Amino acid sequence: FVAAVTLFVGFYLFPNQLNQTNSPIVAITLALMCVPFLVLGQTNSRVLQASKMVVPSLFALQLGVSVLMVLFIIGLSTLHLQNINSLMTALLLASLIVSIASTTKWFSSGQYQKPTPTTNIELISSAKQVWIGSIFTNILQWGSIVIAGFFISTTELGLLAAAQRTSLLIGFVLITINFVVAPMFASLFKEG
Repeated sequence: FVAAVTLFVGFYLFPNQLNQTNSPIVAITLALMCVPFLVLGQTNSRVLQASKMVVPSLFALQLGVSVLMVLFIIGLSTLHLQNINSLMTALLLASLIVSIASTTKWFSSGQYQKPTPTTNIELISSAKQVWIGSIFTNILQWGSIVIAGFFISTTELGLLAAAQRTSLLIGFVLITINFVVAPMFASLFKEG
């Protein structure tokens, strides 16, 4: 909330410095509305990972928003509706779908329990760390593209986005290896 207010005030006080591409305020608002849903999806990914649900965890962590965005972009392209507001609406919808799907999967996993009326200081402390980690992960992951979009040309932004996607793909491969291949080899090694 504080970041959103700061950005809005900054856009009104320094519009030429912060918005060099003249992005409409609607698109910026939609982008800021995506952040809580992306953070919720990332947090749910950690919970599903702890519950040993690899595929739903990967869906909530990286694959969900990316796959849905590809589908939405194809749909918008066939309808000839590709503009910044439509794309940001698609991003908001994709992040909302992923956060709802991952939350539903967590609730139906059997790992969810209603909270006890007593406060659990250890749980509150660890939850704050997870939220802070998820927020910084999203800021690092998505913030660079958003911030760069205000200052560089679309060609350079496309190259930066391609580099980011390559990095995310490498991360996905490493996660898959760590979750699937490494435990399998460890169990085979243990069996002799």
